[in-house]
Amino acid sequence: MGSNNLFSSITGVIRKSDILRFKRSVWRASRGNALTEIFEVDEPFTDIKTNEKVQKCVFLILYQEGSTGALSRRLTRISDMFGGQIFQVPANSSEFEVMRAQNEQEIA
Repeated sequence: MGSNNLFSSITGVIRKSDILRFKRSVWRASRGNALTEIFEVDEPFTDIKTNEKVQKCVFLILYQEGSTGALSRRLTRISDMFGGQIFQVPANSSEFEVMRAQNEQEIA
């Protein structure tokens, strides 16, 4: 299988009030070739700009990337447009273990 058959993902957080418009924008930008999953966060976040409590959700976008990376750039731009904060998620278990160990060292 070529690398064009692999799925890519973008993960982050976005305001709960923007979810419907966000999902619609992702759908249109990907021409229906991206799956967006939303996971609600129970506790509100404190907005650093306004110091107000804001309800946010975690989003996960799965898509099949072409060789140019154009879809990835479009989806990232959409996230930025909605004020989303993107987080890097490890691609496999060994990368996850390395990241977990780094986080434990930072917290300790």
